[in-house]
Amino acid sequence: MLILTTKTVGVWTRRMHCLQLLTRQYSTDIPSVAAKQIHMNGLHYLSWVKSIPVHTGGYVLPANLLSGGPQDLKKFLNEVGTDPREARFWLKQFQHVSEASKPFAVVEVGSDVLDNEDMLNDLASGISFIQRNDMKPVIIHGCDIRKDSQDTIQVLKKKLYLDSIKLVNAFESHGAPSRPLFGGSGILHLGTGSSEQAVVSHINTEPIQWCLHSGHVPVLSSIGEGVTGQLQCLNAAQVTRELAKVMKPFKVMLLNTTGGIVDENDQVIANINIPFDFHSCDDKPWCTPEIKNKVESIASLLDNLPTQSSVVITLANSLLTELFSHHGSGTFFKITEPIKMYTKLDDVGKNELVTMFNSAFGRDLKDDYFKSLNQKLKTLYLSDRYNAAAVVTDEPSAGVPYLDKFVISSQSQGQGTSDMLWDYVKRDFKSLFWRSRTQNKISPWYFKRCEGSWSNSDWTVFWYGVSDRKLSSNLIDFALSLPSSFKETGTGKDNTLVE
Repeated sequence: MLILTTKTVGVWTRRMHCLQLLTRQYSTDIPSVAAKQIHMNGLHYLSWVKSIPVHTGGYVLPANLLSGGPQDLKKFLNEVGTDPREARFWLKQFQHVSEASKPFAVVEVGSDVLDNEDMLNDLASGISFIQRNDMKPVIIHGCDIRKDSQDTIQVLKKKLYLDSIKLVNAFESHGAPSRPLFGGSGILHLGTGSSEQAVVSHINTEPIQWCLHSGHVPVLSSIGEGVTGQLQCLNAAQVTRELAKVMKPFKVMLLNTTGGIVDENDQVIANINIPFDFHSCDDKPWCTPEIKNKVESIASLLDNLPTQSSVVITLANSLLTELFSHHGSGTFFKITEPIKMYTKLDDVGKNELVTMFNSAFGRDLKDDYFKSLNQKLKTLYLSDRYNAAAVVTDEPSAGVPYLDKFVISSQSQGQGTSDMLWDYVKRDFKSLFWRSRTQNKISPWYFKRCEGSWSNSDWTVFWYGVSDRKLSSNLIDFALSLPSSFKETGTGKDNTLVE
């Protein structure tokens, strides 16, 4: 990753231009309105703001990304990376999910974050960044509820009150207007069951929607109110789940000071794909009863969210990296398309495959591609909705199977689909080779997964499971000799991994 410095004026200029290219339209119609009283559901809320952004027509990416000044630009590029294509991909994705009264993300802040000043400061910086760029967050926090605790509701309520103020002050110190929503404000209604732990039966979202509409970050403490006015502390994780089910955010982010779920080697597990990885978790040495319950809870939540929604467990100081990069930083949960295996092209829709390949590569397949493929197809891996595909061919003269195509549609990138597809291929083929254009921006993804490679000015040839030098040399010659699968026309987009 390149580090941006204020000394390199030329670099500043080029990167400013890159971000200007990212923002195709700018919202400039922001009329001022006087402070006023807003009445909702029998409650009065004071509008502390002097101006409320009003969006006309469809959602457009705001100019705030640039008008936030050098600090915003430097933070974005330093933390996320300097590849404008990757940044543009994510910003384009998020353009279509923000609504005035609906959160972009429901964010649960662990109590450990509030005890770590550096982590809290980084979190506040990230929250203020997405807030300024119209990706509205809702913040939820709570306190550890232990059965053996002697703390009274008054003690816990005071702690949550102080924590709310601490979060609001942190966000506002970074330029994000925020409002605390304290327990007893008629937002979280307690259930009437006999459960040992208090549960949420109903959430009044109007105060939260008011905060979002008025340009404030809602900070909700996990205290519920019963029908007779009694207050009880709630589990913040349960409040997060129930609020997400009601408000249907694009992201649910569970932030802490330890990061995502780690395996037996203390390495963060990047993706848990539902349902693909759900049942296999039981066999993993890292899957403790606590983690299993957490995974089951997240899987249940995803069943109640839109298909494009996702859940992530990550460090509080990695919020921007998690949102704006393909590699992320924590453990990412997503309901993914099932991937099936085929050995005959007659079993799949060729027209859909042609459309997928042509769109991904930006060029048209040659007319005889499938006729040629029919004679040597080993395995075709294909997702149900034709958003991911891998083609492996049998090449007797090479002595090793060849990965002919590996394609992920733009809408499925960054959702764990590529890793899941790769896991299928790697599971079935103990050795493999393939080629990718040298200029392919996703080549680093391949360098992490190969055991050997060779490059010239046009192509990089990769392989794994091959230890014989003579064989690897033959594989290089074979890959370089293959004709292109595409006609020499089109845009030549670089949205795929293998060509």
